[in-house]
Amino acid sequence: MNAANQPPVDVSVIVPVYNAMPYLRQCLDSLIAQTIGPARMEVIAVDDGSDDGGEFELDRCATERPQLFRVVHQPNSGGPALPCNRGLELAVGRYVFFLGADDYLGSEALERLVDRADEWDSDVIFGTMVGVNKRFVNQQIYAQTRRRVSFVDSALAHSLSNTKLFRRALIDTHHIRYSLDLPVGSDQPFVIEALIRAEVVSVLNDYVYYYAVRRLEASNITYASGWRDRLAFTTAIMGHVADLVEPGEVRDAIFARHFGTEVGKLLRVDLPDLDSDDQQTLIDGVRTLLDRYASDGISRRLSAEARIRLRLIATHQLDLLRTVLDFQRATRRPPLVLRDRGAYVWFPGFDEPNTATDWYAVTVEDPMAALVRSIRVRELALTGAALTIRARIGVTADSAANVAVALLRLDGEEPSPPDRRFPVASAPAAAEFAVRLRHKSDGGPSSLRAGVDVLSAVRTATRVTYALRLRVRVGEELYDLPVRWRGRAGPRTYGRGLGAYELSVAADENGFVLVTARRRSRTVAVRLAVRRTRAGVLAKLKRRRPPPHGSARPTHVEGED
Repeated sequence: MNAANQPPVDVSVIVPVYNAMPYLRQCLDSLIAQTIGPARMEVIAVDDGSDDGGEFELDRCATERPQLFRVVHQPNSGGPALPCNRGLELAVGRYVFFLGADDYLGSEALERLVDRADEWDSDVIFGTMVGVNKRFVNQQIYAQTRRRVSFVDSALAHSLSNTKLFRRALIDTHHIRYSLDLPVGSDQPFVIEALIRAEVVSVLNDYVYYYAVRRLEASNITYASGWRDRLAFTTAIMGHVADLVEPGEVRDAIFARHFGTEVGKLLRVDLPDLDSDDQQTLIDGVRTLLDRYASDGISRRLSAEARIRLRLIATHQLDLLRTVLDFQRATRRPPLVLRDRGAYVWFPGFDEPNTATDWYAVTVEDPMAALVRSIRVRELALTGAALTIRARIGVTADSAANVAVALLRLDGEEPSPPDRRFPVASAPAAAEFAVRLRHKSDGGPSSLRAGVDVLSAVRTATRVTYALRLRVRVGEELYDLPVRWRGRAGPRTYGRGLGAYELSVAADENGFVLVTARRRSRTVAVRLAVRRTRAGVLAKLKRRRPPPHGSARPTHVEGED
């Protein structure tokens, strides 16, 4: 039956297949299990010259379920582009969906996507995708369900795979097709053009729609490609994007993804292990891309780690580049440098004459998350009249002026707040205490020491609870972070009489440290005074007690005649 005579269906699923066994079976099973049902969908499987038995598996499915599966066999074309284009020529669904032969769908995926696309008039819609067998899938775009997303206001540039539902009218109207000159990444120009031309692009995070599988032997074409191929593919893809998208915010967002991810992997993973000639070839290729496409807008969208590598290539500082790459390999979490105008990531070359401070600026990273991960309390102790804290924190020693330990008073049964941030001018009042930081060596966290004079904060209270906080100023923001610890200190008593306080330190159910101060009540003070008086009287009587039998008696006893 030709496409013109077929009854309309809601979605055509296009599956390009090449030697995907045994993963292909799970892929096909997930399509059979779709709750949308065979009456509303069709599967077009384009076999691109498989010789691992997958071609027979496809024919079996088509024989058993001819109303669902249509199989096309063709000679191997060298990549998924031609099979995908062939599937588009045959598709009759109102929507088309592309599924990798290694991958599989959640059983409700197609029904949910089609129904929501109809409800929202979405031209492109996609849902949460997760990796299987340690396959990395960037999760930023799936943070929340949104009817409209764009390259400028979301992480859409980090989700350029074709694992989306496309309105077929959009694809056909603009004749969007896969680029045949890209064995790897041919879906990116296709997807980018569809996203740019779409009126409504939507994302769902209410269900796991797509499972992206990394083959255990890592034979997926992307994983199996060498650095030369990946450099060539990235260069070609960026060329396609440049032809399609005018310079500006949208192109900056897309190219920031390529410079940060594809180029970033070439520099971070491949470059250090190459010989000097290959290193130079790779660096020259990256410099060509920088000469063509670099912009301030791209730079602002990059992490400091990615930006520094590119700046060093652009300024021909290759020795420092190698030092930075070695440092990045050895150091999982470099410290932050906190200054009045903002935060920076410490890498070799920071504050040196041939580098600029803004190369190291924090722009897309989350400083609060980095700080929370870096803080480790080593000791909390009541020493004298102070609470002593020893910890480590992922900032440089010269950041001490922007770090403080604080006591935040809690009202009644109020719990200690979680991590939070405020504009500096509107942060809740708290008693703050300076810290001392010591850096053992460049590139690691600092040792933090502080003494918290608890008694000075509680002199006027009868009973009070404080949350022990770490306060970090980052530019115009103040991060107010709970100190986390599982130990206990005290109780200890300071002072005498009604002026005495009992202090104790303990963690709540979340591990947030609380400091409790309790002043002695009048009744307790009187009892203690009576006890001391009684003890004094007994001591005096003991001193006046007669000597033991047989000892010399005094010659005179007061009160006798």
